[in-house]
Amino acid sequence: MNHSVIIPEFIRYEKIRSFIPEVVKIQKGDNVKWINVSKDFHNLYFFGLLNDLSKVEIIEQLQIGSGESKELTFNYDYSQIDYICKEHTTMNDIKEHNCISIFVQKYSDMSNTEKLIFLSKRFNIPHQYLLSQLDGGE
Repeated sequence: MNHSVIIPEFIRYEKIRSFIPEVVKIQKGDNVKWINVSKDFHNLYFFGLLNDLSKVEIIEQLQIGSGESKELTFNYDYSQIDYICKEHTTMNDIKEHNCISIFVQKYSDMSNTEKLIFLSKRFNIPHQYLLSQLDGGE
């Protein structure tokens, strides 16, 4: 499956502070295309993260000029891949920390409980109360 991420023009004091969307939900083997509609050059670094965060490594680098688009295929065993723009990480008004969430099974086939458990682990959010409210109290 193909997914797209827009790199917008970052304008000081405007609401847009990250790529659109910030989180891309994919399955292993899916393609993601970054479309740079800004006037800036972006040098993206992709970091693979294990579930327990015991290992982090740079797995890809992507350079995208103004008006360009580039695509990557994600055939990794990570459940999460975060990425940042090297040129824009020190600017206080821009948040260019985004992520790819890689699901083992098709997201649309997952129950709300399975989605919640996966994402709560991914974002380190307690889910016990919410689980009691979903899927008939599973």
